[in-house]
Amino acid sequence: MRVLIFQDYFYIGGIEKIIMDIKNNLDKRYDIDILSMVNKSNNNIIRLLAKDYDNFFIRNIKGIFKFKKYIKNNKCDIIHINCYNSFGLIYGYIAYKYNKNIIIHGHNCNIDNDYLYIKRIINYIIKLLFRSNKYKYIAVNDETNKFCFNNNNNCIIIPNGIDYDKYRFNNKERIKYRKLFNIKDNEIVIGSVGRFTYQKNYSFIIDIFKEICNIKDNYRLILIGEGTLKKSIIDKVRKYGIENKVLFLSNRDDINKFINMFDIYLSPSVYEGFGLSIVENEINGKYVFVSDRVIKEVNISNRIKYISLNKDSKYWCNKIINKKDIKLVIDNGLDIKYFIKNIESVYQGVMNEKD
Repeated sequence: MRVLIFQDYFYIGGIEKIIMDIKNNLDKRYDIDILSMVNKSNNNIIRLLAKDYDNFFIRNIKGIFKFKKYIKNNKCDIIHINCYNSFGLIYGYIAYKYNKNIIIHGHNCNIDNDYLYIKRIINYIIKLLFRSNKYKYIAVNDETNKFCFNNNNNCIIIPNGIDYDKYRFNNKERIKYRKLFNIKDNEIVIGSVGRFTYQKNYSFIIDIFKEICNIKDNYRLILIGEGTLKKSIIDKVRKYGIENKVLFLSNRDDINKFINMFDIYLSPSVYEGFGLSIVENEINGKYVFVSDRVIKEVNISNRIKYISLNKDSKYWCNKIINKKDIKLVIDNGLDIKYFIKNIESVYQGVMNEKD
C-alpha cells in the first residue's frame, strides 16, 4: 500500500519529526514517500521546487502547480497532507481530483506575526471556500481543528506521539555534551529549542534570563534553532551584556542526546500546536516552564509549570530559581506506539471506505 505524505516546507521541527516517526514506525505493508516543496533537512525527501522560497505566498503559489503535476503523474493509495494552517485544504482539493483517499493533518493553532492580518484573512477565507467532508481530518487537539478546519465534525483528534526510550535521561551523554561545551559541574543550564519566530517568544526568554543573571552567577542559556528573528535576539543578548552566558546553536539532529546536558527547559510560547520539545524534555526528566498558552495535553509529568504570559520576567525568574526538588513522575500516554496505532487505524479506515 503506497502512502504519499506531503509537507510544503520540510524543516527540522515538530511536524517533520512526526512525519519521520510515521515513516520509520508504521507497519512495513505501507510503502511511504515524503513530498515537499522545499527540503531543509538531511532526510531523503522528494523535492518539488529547485529553489528555496522562504516566503510563504511565493512558495505555495509556485508549488501548487508542481504539486498538481506530481499527484497527477504518480499514483498512490493514500495522500496524507500535513499543514500548519488551512492552506492544506487547497492541497486536499487539488489532490482529490486524482485520488479519493485524502487525509489532511493539522498541527498548529495560530499564525506568526509576519503578514499577520493578511494571513489570518486568507486562513479564514480558505476554511470557508475549501471546507469539505470528502476528506479525513486529523488534528493534534481541538484548537487546531478550530484553527485549520473550522471545527470540522469529521476531524479525529490524535495527539502527537514520542519515542519515550529515545529521550530518556543518559548520564554519559550529559557528561559528554557538558564537557564539549565547557559547562562546569556547578552550572545550571536552561535550554530552549525551536524556530526563532514570534511564536516561540525568544525575546521574553532573554528578558527572563537577564533577571536570573542579576541574581545567580552560575546559570547558562542554550538556544537551538534558526529563523528570521535570530539576529535580533543575538543583538539583544549583546545589549544586555550577557553574551558570555548564552550559547546560540543551529539546528541539530542529535537533540535526543543533547538535551541530557540541560537542567531546565523554558518555553514561554505565544501559542503552540502541540510542543514536542516540551514533552521530550519532560521525558528526559527536566524541570519545564511553559506559558499558559501551551496546551494541557503536553503535561505528562509533575515537573512542568504553567505560568501566565501576563506575569513579568521577574516573576518567571523567581519561579525558575526557586523550583522545588521533586521526584520525577511521567505519564506514558503519549508514547509513540499509541500514536502509530491511531494513524494506522485512520489509514485502514480510509482504505476500507474505498472498498
